[in-house]
Amino acid sequence: MHQEPERATMSTLSDLLGIPHFSTSTGSTVRRDFLEAVATALGAGTGDLTGLDKDGVLALAWELARREPAPPEAFSRGGTVKNWTLQAIIDGVIEHGLGPALAEEPTPGGFHDLEDERRRRVAVQAVREGQGGFRDAVLTAYQGRCAVTGTDLPAALEAAHIAPYRGQASHEVSNALCLRADIHGLYDRHMLAVHEDDYTVLLAPAVLASSYADLQGRTLLLPKVIALRPDRDALARHREESGLG
Repeated sequence: MHQEPERATMSTLSDLLGIPHFSTSTGSTVRRDFLEAVATALGAGTGDLTGLDKDGVLALAWELARREPAPPEAFSRGGTVKNWTLQAIIDGVIEHGLGPALAEEPTPGGFHDLEDERRRRVAVQAVREGQGGFRDAVLTAYQGRCAVTGTDLPAALEAAHIAPYRGQASHEVSNALCLRADIHGLYDRHMLAVHEDDYTVLLAPAVLASSYADLQGRTLLLPKVIALRPDRDALARHREESGLG
C-alpha cells in the first residue's frame, strides 16, 4: 500500500496521547489503525473496537475525547477523515486533560523524562496556538511587540491566553496577550498579572526581588483596535487568582 506523510493534526494527536506516529495512505487518507490507536489511548478496550467499521472507530474516538456523540457532519464519504474532525478530537483531549502529554506534573528523572517534557510542551504549544493562525493574529494585533517589554523579535513572542485554553472558542484575540516567552511563563505561573482597570503590570514578591522588578507598574502596549484589546473580566479573574493587586 502506498504511504504518504502524516497530517499535522495526526502528529499533534500522537504527541498528546503518547502513541506512535502514523503515515497516511494514498491521497493523505487517515488509516484505520491510527484511529484505533487514538481510541485505545483514550480508554477503549479491544472489545469496544470489535465489529466497528472505520467510521465507527472514529465515532468512538470522538465520544471518548469530547464526551458527547459525534454529529453527522464529523464524517465524510469514502472513508476519508476531515481535518476539522481531528481538530475537534484534539480540542476534547485538551479540554478534558486527556493523555500523558497533558499531565500537570512531569515525572522527575533523567534524559528521557526531559525529552518527554520537551515533547509535551511542544505539543501543547502547537495546539494552543491553533491550526488557523491564532498566534499570527495576536502578533499582528500587537504590532509584533511583547505587550509588557516591547520586545519585537517574532521568534521570542508567544500568544498567551488570559483565560485558560478550553478549545477553539478560546482563540479570540481579546482573550490573549502577546508576550515574550519568559514573560508568558511568569504569567501562566501567576507570578505576573495585569490590573484590569489601567492595564498596569503587577509582580509577585519573588519577581520583585529579581531582575524583572522594573516591570512593576508598566502599562501594557495595547492593540490599536479597541475590540482586540484584553478582556477586562478575564484579566480580573487571572489577577485575583494570582493574589496580586
